Amino acid sequence: MTMIYRKNITESGHLSEKRLNSLLLLAIACLLAYLPAVGIRLLELPFWDQASLSFNGEPLMGTHDAYGWMAGAKGIGRWADQAMCGFLSILHTLTGLSIGTLNFWLPAIVAPLAVIPVCLLCAFWGYAEAGVIAGFIATTSFGFLLRTRLGFGDTDILTLFLPLLLTTALICWLTPITRSRWIVFNKKSVSKQKKQPSRKAKKSGQDHSLSGDSPETSSDALPSVASIWWRAFGVGLAFFLYMWFYPSGYPVAMYILMIAVFVLVFLKQSVDWQAICGGLAIILAFGKLGWLALPLAGLLLGAISYAPDFCSKRHLGLFVLVLVLILYPLLNGWSVVTQLIDPILSYAKIASSQDAETLIKFPSVKQSIREVQNIDFSQLIFRTGIHWTVFAAGLLGFILIIWHYPPALICFPLLLLACLSFKLGNRFSMYGGPVLGLGLGVGLSILLQKFRITTLYRWVLQLMITIPVAWLVFSTAHTLRPGPIIPKTYASILNQSKKSTPIHAQLWQWWDYGFAAQYYAERYSFGDGVAHYGPYLYPLALVHSTPSSLQANQVMKYSAQSQYRQIMEDRAGADELNRTKLRSLYFTAKPLPSFSKMKGQEAAALIQSLSRDRRDWPKDLPPLYLVLSWENMKLAYWISYFGNWDLVSGKGYPGKIQRIRGKVKLDLNEGTLQTQNGPIKLKTMDLIQKEKAYHRSWPAKENIHAIVNELSQEVYIMDRTIYRSMMIQMLIKDPGDYKKHFELVIDNFPWARVYRVK
Repeated sequence: MTMIYRKNITESGHLSEKRLNSLLLLAIACLLAYLPAVGIRLLELPFWDQASLSFNGEPLMGTHDAYGWMAGAKGIGRWADQAMCGFLSILHTLTGLSIGTLNFWLPAIVAPLAVIPVCLLCAFWGYAEAGVIAGFIATTSFGFLLRTRLGFGDTDILTLFLPLLLTTALICWLTPITRSRWIVFNKKSVSKQKKQPSRKAKKSGQDHSLSGDSPETSSDALPSVASIWWRAFGVGLAFFLYMWFYPSGYPVAMYILMIAVFVLVFLKQSVDWQAICGGLAIILAFGKLGWLALPLAGLLLGAISYAPDFCSKRHLGLFVLVLVLILYPLLNGWSVVTQLIDPILSYAKIASSQDAETLIKFPSVKQSIREVQNIDFSQLIFRTGIHWTVFAAGLLGFILIIWHYPPALICFPLLLLACLSFKLGNRFSMYGGPVLGLGLGVGLSILLQKFRITTLYRWVLQLMITIPVAWLVFSTAHTLRPGPIIPKTYASILNQSKKSTPIHAQLWQWWDYGFAAQYYAERYSFGDGVAHYGPYLYPLALVHSTPSSLQANQVMKYSAQSQYRQIMEDRAGADELNRTKLRSLYFTAKPLPSFSKMKGQEAAALIQSLSRDRRDWPKDLPPLYLVLSWENMKLAYWISYFGNWDLVSGKGYPGKIQRIRGKVKLDLNEGTLQTQNGPIKLKTMDLIQKEKAYHRSWPAKENIHAIVNELSQEVYIMDRTIYRSMMIQMLIKDPGDYKKHFELVIDNFPWARVYRVK
């Protein structure tokens, strides 16, 4: 008796020591992958030490959406109740650091945490050493690295970590209840695997202690129903965390779950389907039913603890799964189904995201957004696999992993999304790095194990392979330089607007800078990174593109009136709302609801009338301000494209604009601009100096206009359509020319101006 007791203690101590060693190796792999990923992102840091790259003691942001989360952390904007904003707000309270400073550093610190689920998965399969290169590739593949640089404080800091966490949790959940080889294997080969698993593991030096059982032998002992449901609870928490932080990831999460169900159907062992149905019910409940998932999960877990027979005989698992599937559309609407298809069709530019009730053919902004633009195959390889050799090796290795551990197929949706980025847009390329990293790292370890290479040598070889891959990343990363999306001068004028405008004012700037306006000016902005579809995009572009200051004035009032009326009609007692509350309501009020239901010709006639017929407008409209910036020059083509849109035919008729690079020489007598590509005959030229613009014109047949900015050393040429637009004329001309319809309130010529609508 004593001998047996001592033997158990010894075995228990041995297992604990083995588990601790495994955890130590896992921690080492995570650190060896995490620290270089952070270091790569810090290569840009020395170049941020310039006064022009910060404002009010905070670095300027490198992406538009970063300002949306920062504004939300202040309680301003349509994202104020989102998890990212709450995360920033809590960190700001705990650390005392400014919101902008925190959001500058978060990408470099938080985004590389994606190595954790990758390394966990490698260790679960018994190849902790593979986590070094797999985690490094996952977090530094260019599709992800370029979106998580310093100053890119967007949800991308966790939108790779979270689906990887869900994927890892699902694989760990499925492995004990699925076969260790494909179902087509004959029983004889499977039985041979079962007879000598320990000998194989012993020869190869493989350690599966983190997973409890080797994936080779997981079929020897089937998990209990309680074990399946408790593990499903953990998977559900990963799903819940994903949806809480990034609700837009719902389609990705569901695609991953669908593949998991596919694996279950074809590879399930003799586990009762009631147990599996109950597990799926728990996972799905946490994904979309919120806190209601807790009582449902509690029902199942309590039942299996106190009445296990009832669970199997009364089909409790299946009942709860059906209940969850019914509650999905009841609590969330049919969007739980349409969201699985519509985003793909939209990103693939197959279907428009336009409101079904809209009769007008509004323009779509997607084609002008860089992150949804298509990429070619060479760029796909570069963004997902860093180099074609890494891409090819990772792809072959992933196939090898699936052959040995079929639940790895759950990673396939992430790889597929990345490969489809040639059609869906380059933002999806970031999902490919983790799968290719796993393919290279784990695939290599599987091959080394087959040749009976010991664990120590496998670690050495994995580290040796990581060095050239790191060099490939470094060779590109060290050339990156800071690129704030707004200059300091623009941030300054938006900040001045906070003092120069009432709290319930509306700022009309181009939508790319809407979030920045919300952060610096703390005002409602008409158009931002979310509000950039038809009813926002068209009037905003029209105001910037029209040559008529009267039309610009009245389009702004017409849009503001439609929002104000909607608020008053939809909310009882809205006339008693204070100005702070009224400002917040504008973020939820849709613009132009009645206009959107007009026929194309009727709507076009109305817009045209606003350029010639002065109307009487309500006196209680919010104060309206037009913000014009030199930054619009870079976007002038697209602004003109959307602003000169035909609502009947659904086509844009943009003007033309081009920046002239290299050395130029201006002949004022002849009205000729000498460029590296030859002379350009000009109709007019505006020479911008420190205090004003000097205008010259020539009797040229060509309708080409030039703007020469001596302060920034920039030269733009454009046609009459863009030159006569308000975004150009009101920025560089005498503000007194527009005093009938606009009053200049902030002047930072030539970089930005703010006008109040009269």
